Amino acid sequence: MKMKVPTPTLSGLAALLLWAMSLGLTTTAQANNIVVNSLADASVTGACTLRDAIAAAETDSPVNGCAAGSGADTIGFSVSGVITLASPSSSRCRQFRDFSGFGRE
Repeated sequence: MKMKVPTPTLSGLAALLLWAMSLGLTTTAQANNIVVNSLADASVTGACTLRDAIAAAETDSPVNGCAAGSGADTIGFSVSGVITLASPSSSRCRQFRDFSGFGRE
């Protein structure tokens, strides 16, 4: 006696995919806000300089006083004044085109 095995349907596969997603099997990166609190060019122990913030965003790790980055981060400023960089810290510095975001006046 032959038994008929049901073939999966598109709606059945979609339901299975939705169920798997509801279990948290898929993840998305959450961006972080990294706040620059120093006008210094070089790293300062316990402070978050612009160089440190860029490094934290690139590596998704804390750097000196900067929070770890995570995904597409936003770098903001809690200080006012001018930050003069002696030279670019990485090739990513050259890619910045928009310094808008929280903390900008």
